[in-house]
Amino acid sequence: MYAIAIAVMSVFAVWGVMCILRDVCERLLSGGKCDRVIIYVKSDAERVEGVVRSLMLKNPTAEIVVADEGCADELRSIVDKLCRDYACVHIGKLD
Repeated sequence: MYAIAIAVMSVFAVWGVMCILRDVCERLLSGGKCDRVIIYVKSDAERVEGVVRSLMLKNPTAEIVVADEGCADELRSIVDKLCRDYACVHIGKLD
């Protein structure tokens, strides 16, 4: 009877360890979900809006920072519009 109790407890212990490992692996490899995304824009400001909107669909909780080399007025107006739509979109400047 003692051996059966040890065997049952061992099975449950192994099962518990496997569940914990599975949860850790799922959190680490959660399908490419990101907390923060930085988009570096050099000259193609026209495509930024589509890229940011598609990233927001895939990662709705991510913070997105759009960074550019200069202060292009066209990019600034596009990102300002995106900032009004999404609270987690920000603009940055690379020096």
